[in-house]
Amino acid sequence: MDWIRFNRRTPCPVCQGERSDCRQNTTTGLVYCRSHEANPVDYLYRGQDTWGFNIWANKADAEEWAQQNRQEWQREQQRQRDLEQQQQREQLNALLSIPERDKVIREILDQLTLSDAHREILRNRGISDREIEESNYRSVKQWQKLSSPVTNELSGVKYDGLSLINHTDGILIPIPNEEGLYTHLRVNDLTPGTENKYYPLSSSKRGVKYHLPSGEQPIAVYLPQEAPQKPIIGFTEGLEYKPLLASSNVGIPIIGASGGNFGSSPGAIEAAIASIKERYGWDENTQFILYADAGAIINGNVAIAYSKLGEIVPDLT
Repeated sequence: MDWIRFNRRTPCPVCQGERSDCRQNTTTGLVYCRSHEANPVDYLYRGQDTWGFNIWANKADAEEWAQQNRQEWQREQQRQRDLEQQQQREQLNALLSIPERDKVIREILDQLTLSDAHREILRNRGISDREIEESNYRSVKQWQKLSSPVTNELSGVKYDGLSLINHTDGILIPIPNEEGLYTHLRVNDLTPGTENKYYPLSSSKRGVKYHLPSGEQPIAVYLPQEAPQKPIIGFTEGLEYKPLLASSNVGIPIIGASGGNFGSSPGAIEAAIASIKERYGWDENTQFILYADAGAIINGNVAIAYSKLGEIVPDLT
């Protein structure tokens, strides 16, 4: 470490020559001064070393150093963001396509059945036997075992392909999109007093998310048994029973989002609307109606979620 040693001919810039034993580190630019009276306006105090020297940094140098550190920190933060985005892209690119997911989900459903008790629960919800059969509900036990292995590339399948990642018993619900293809699996947890009545099967801990390949959250699309009499598309909170029952009761296509969080799926919603219009030959005069839950207006979070749907579908009523 090289030093400049100050003396009376070359006085210390901190104490102006009060002391003759001051010095400056040529590498860091820090001045080590023994004066206890010095209070220079152009220097910042940085503490004291083990030998009793007060350490001072030139203010201009310190500000330049701080700016360099700040810029380096910003560059490092950007590098971290870029790395995370790259990892997310790689994870999304590795996800199964929707047709591939649908195939694997149906392989799982073929290995399972619906219990009489669960069938009765569904009937009590107002779901008809026909809708129960067409919706392919199944009963599952915690960590449901499979008799035949399926690919673990589907989120919610354990690494061995022989069991599901469901931490409770319940009713297994495959979630359909506008083409009738299943995008992922959810469980209706029937445990009394549970707060999370519905949850997705997910392998996110090993990088296999249940999200759509676009990175958006999945939506649910339920179509009525008969062609609608009017060009109306409805929206409800939820992916499971609510949109199904709404479509059945009102007789129109219904798009559902988990927790009413439509803002997480703008691309999926736009694709679903386009598909529904094409299916029924509807034009630009299609009407969009939000069937809000009771009390949603006074719930600030829900109101914000619904407002995001309004940004996606400006003609929402």
